[in-house]
Amino acid sequence: EFTIRDLQRFGELQSDLAGMADFSAAYLRCQLLLIKALQEKLWNVAAPLYVKQNALALAAARQIMEETYKMEFMYSNVEHQQVVIIHHMRLQAKALQLIVTVRTTRGVEPLGICEKFLQEVDCFQRCFISELPHMQGSFVDKLLDLMPRLVTSKPSEVVKILRVTLRQSNFLRLPLPEKVSIPSIHSFIHK
Repeated sequence: EFTIRDLQRFGELQSDLAGMADFSAAYLRCQLLLIKALQEKLWNVAAPLYVKQNALALAAARQIMEETYKMEFMYSNVEHQQVVIIHHMRLQAKALQLIVTVRTTRGVEPLGICEKFLQEVDCFQRCFISELPHMQGSFVDKLLDLMPRLVTSKPSEVVKILRVTLRQSNFLRLPLPEKVSIPSIHSFIHK
């Protein structure tokens, strides 16, 4: 949290580096949200406390989704490697959403949600296949290894695997975005 605050202050002091600082702070905020949402003490609660825990996890997932979309589309000069890492973070947020949804939903719906998520993992693999060797130990790397098991598992088992995998995966280091900037209103007017 201190690093995020320092990056925001740095961006205020160095306007030419504001985009880079803000972009980096957004990624750190996503990591922090995910870490907090996955804390063991939140998941080892009695059933009556699920509602509060689920609300916290869903709020974190939504905020991560929002931040990653901003990072991808609000900034200019975002490089391919940064886009891959943004998509990876978004996939982790979707996994968190899936965990909460399956825990709170019964019937056929969880199966469809799990299938959709596994399709997104497959899509990630196809879209970013050249980057996969640089993602060892990451969430998606571990998921791809577990894919044969995930495809044949029931939703409750998928959720257990996802939760463990999210907690045991390495975060990807976001390369420092040298050229990233937030386009000003003038750049939109003059186009």
